[in-house]
Amino acid sequence: MKKNLEIKFVLSLIFAILVAIFAIQNAVAVEINFLFTRFTISQALIILISAIVGAIVVLLISLMNQISQRKKNRELKKEVERLNEEIEAMQNPKDDLNQDSQLLNKHVHLEKDNYESGENSLKNESDEFESQLNEYLSDGENNDNKGDNKEDGIK
Repeated sequence: MKKNLEIKFVLSLIFAILVAIFAIQNAVAVEINFLFTRFTISQALIILISAIVGAIVVLLISLMNQISQRKKNRELKKEVERLNEEIEAMQNPKDDLNQDSQLLNKHVHLEKDNYESGENSLKNESDEFESQLNEYLSDGENNDNKGDNKEDGIK
């Protein structure tokens, strides 16, 4: 990069020297018509002024280009940072997903255990209810038989 800049500087100096030599060799007075004015000036001065104005225009254009490139460079660096953060965020959820998966498996096993214990509890309650119902029904039959005996005694 530095060598490239040095080469451009040397070429610019050579070009400036050539323009100066050309202007000095053509130092004849010329009549200039510009808008509504007319004046006589050295042709060498016109060449040098034109070269200087051209150099200033090129300088301004290159500065504007350099400023826009710096701005774009900053924007791209911000975009790279944002994308790197996004990549990191995408890699972290893999770990989070593994943890979530483990927690979910634990939860499923707990729910399964709760279901099985609830199922056993319901079976026990059902068996208990059935035995109470059978007991009640057998007590009812015994009471009916006693009632039949009383009715038989009354008659």
